[in-house]
Amino acid sequence: MSEAPEIEVSVVPTTGSPIGGMGQGLPPIGPAIANAVARLTGGVRLRHYPFLPHRVKAALES
Repeated sequence: MSEAPEIEVSVVPTTGSPIGGMGQGLPPIGPAIANAVARLTGGVRLRHYPFLPHRVKAALES
C-alpha cells in the first residue's frame, strides 16, 4: 500500500435512476471481496454484483 497512488474520491449526484451509492468508481474492491470469500470458504465464488445477502447465501449453499 505504501507504493499505491493517491486516490481521490468524488461523490457525484445522479437523477432519474434508482441505483445509487458510493464506491462504484473503485472496481478492484469487488474482485478483492470475492477472492477473500473464496479463500475463507474453501473456493465458493461470488460471480455477480452486487453481493447481496441472498446471493451470498445461495453461493454458500451450492
